[in-house]
Amino acid sequence: MPHPALPYTDMPAFMVELRKQGGMDARAVEFAILTSARSGEVRGATWGEVKLDLALWVIPAGRMKAEKEHRVPLSSSAIALLRELPPLGDGDFPGAREGKPLSDMSLTAYSPLHNKMDESLR
Repeated sequence: MPHPALPYTDMPAFMVELRKQGGMDARAVEFAILTSARSGEVRGATWGEVKLDLALWVIPAGRMKAEKEHRVPLSSSAIALLRELPPLGDGDFPGAREGKPLSDMSLTAYSPLHNKMDESLR
Protein backbone atom coordinates (compact mmCIF):
# COMPACT_ATOMS: atom_id res chain seq x y z
CA MET A 1 0.00 0.00 0.00
CA PRO A 2 1.52 3.35 -1.00
CA HIS A 3 2.21 5.94 1.63
CA PRO A 4 0.84 9.39 0.78
CA ALA A 5 3.27 12.26 1.07
CA LEU A 6 2.88 14.60 4.01
CA PRO A 7 1.90 18.06 2.75
CA TYR A 8 4.91 20.35 3.13
CA THR A 9 2.81 22.78 5.18
CA ASP A 10 2.39 20.04 7.81
CA MET A 11 6.10 19.29 8.06
CA PRO A 12 6.90 21.68 10.96
CA ALA A 13 4.20 20.09 13.13
CA PHE A 14 5.34 16.59 12.13
CA MET A 15 8.94 17.40 13.10
CA VAL A 16 7.78 18.71 16.50
CA GLU A 17 5.87 15.46 17.11
CA LEU A 18 8.77 13.36 15.84
CA ARG A 19 11.18 15.14 18.21
CA LYS A 20 8.90 14.18 21.13
CA GLN A 21 9.35 10.50 20.28
CA GLY A 22 12.10 8.69 22.14
CA GLY A 23 14.39 6.08 20.68
CA MET A 24 16.96 5.84 17.98
CA ASP A 25 14.44 4.87 15.33
CA ALA A 26 12.84 8.33 15.68
CA ARG A 27 16.26 9.95 15.36
CA ALA A 28 16.94 7.86 12.24
CA VAL A 29 13.67 9.06 10.69
CA GLU A 30 14.62 12.63 11.55
CA PHE A 31 18.10 12.15 10.04
CA ALA A 32 16.55 10.70 6.87
CA ILE A 33 14.31 13.76 6.57
CA LEU A 34 17.17 16.19 7.23
CA THR A 35 19.39 14.52 4.62
CA SER A 36 16.76 13.38 2.08
CA ALA A 37 18.36 9.94 2.27
CA ARG A 38 16.68 6.60 1.70
CA SER A 39 15.88 4.63 4.83
CA GLY A 40 18.31 1.86 3.87
CA GLU A 41 21.13 4.37 3.49
CA VAL A 42 20.40 5.77 6.95
CA ARG A 43 20.06 2.32 8.55
CA GLY A 44 23.37 1.21 7.06
CA ALA A 45 25.28 4.37 7.94
CA THR A 46 28.41 4.12 10.04
CA TRP A 47 30.26 6.73 12.06
CA GLY A 48 33.19 6.17 9.70
CA GLU A 49 31.12 7.65 6.86
CA VAL A 50 30.32 10.81 8.81
CA LYS A 51 32.79 13.71 8.73
CA LEU A 52 31.37 16.14 11.29
CA ASP A 53 34.30 18.54 10.89
CA LEU A 54 33.48 18.80 7.16
CA ALA A 55 29.69 18.69 7.65
CA LEU A 56 29.64 15.75 5.25
CA TRP A 57 28.30 12.19 5.07
CA VAL A 58 30.08 10.09 2.44
CA ILE A 59 28.08 7.00 1.47
CA PRO A 60 30.30 4.45 -0.31
CA ALA A 61 29.35 3.29 -3.79
CA GLY A 62 28.64 -0.24 -2.56
CA ARG A 63 25.76 0.99 -0.41
CA MET A 64 24.18 3.19 -3.07
CA LYS A 65 21.42 2.08 -5.44
CA ALA A 66 23.31 3.64 -8.38
CA GLU A 67 26.60 2.14 -7.10
CA LYS A 68 28.33 5.55 -7.08
CA GLU A 69 29.75 7.26 -4.01
CA HIS A 70 27.31 9.83 -2.69
CA ARG A 71 28.33 12.91 -0.70
CA VAL A 72 25.59 14.34 1.48
CA PRO A 73 26.16 17.82 2.93
CA LEU A 74 25.03 17.90 6.55
CA SER A 75 22.95 20.83 7.76
CA SER A 76 23.53 22.32 11.19
CA SER A 77 20.37 20.48 12.33
CA ALA A 78 21.70 17.12 11.09
CA ILE A 79 25.04 17.73 12.82
CA ALA A 80 23.30 18.71 16.06
CA LEU A 81 21.20 15.53 15.90
CA LEU A 82 24.30 13.36 15.40
CA ARG A 83 26.10 15.05 18.27
CA GLU A 84 23.19 14.17 20.59
CA LEU A 85 23.63 10.45 19.90
CA PRO A 86 25.94 8.12 21.81
CA PRO A 87 29.16 7.38 19.91
CA LEU A 88 29.78 3.77 18.94
CA GLY A 89 33.28 4.10 17.57
CA ASP A 90 33.60 3.61 13.83
CA GLY A 91 30.86 0.98 13.63
CA ASP A 92 27.10 1.06 13.29
CA PHE A 93 24.90 4.06 12.68
CA PRO A 94 24.79 6.27 15.71
CA GLY A 95 22.15 4.91 17.99
CA ALA A 96 21.85 1.43 16.55
CA ARG A 97 21.80 -1.28 19.20
CA GLU A 98 25.28 -2.54 19.78
CA GLY A 99 26.09 -5.12 17.15
CA LYS A 100 22.73 -4.78 15.41
CA PRO A 101 21.68 -2.20 12.82
CA LEU A 102 18.25 -0.60 12.89
CA SER A 103 15.67 -2.84 11.23
CA ASP A 104 13.85 -1.88 8.05
CA MET A 105 10.64 -1.77 10.08
CA SER A 106 12.05 0.72 12.59
CA LEU A 107 11.65 3.65 10.20
CA THR A 108 8.34 2.40 8.81
CA ALA A 109 6.94 2.50 12.34
CA TYR A 110 6.46 6.26 12.00
CA SER A 111 3.84 5.95 9.27
CA PRO A 112 1.06 5.88 11.92
CA LEU A 113 2.33 9.21 13.30
CA HIS A 114 2.19 10.61 9.78
CA ASN A 115 -1.32 9.19 9.26
CA LYS A 116 -2.52 10.50 12.64
CA MET A 117 -1.20 13.97 11.86
CA ASP A 118 -2.66 13.89 8.37
CA GLU A 119 -6.11 13.14 9.81
CA SER A 120 -5.89 15.72 12.60
CA LEU A 121 -4.72 18.49 10.28
CA ARG A 122 -7.57 18.09 7.80
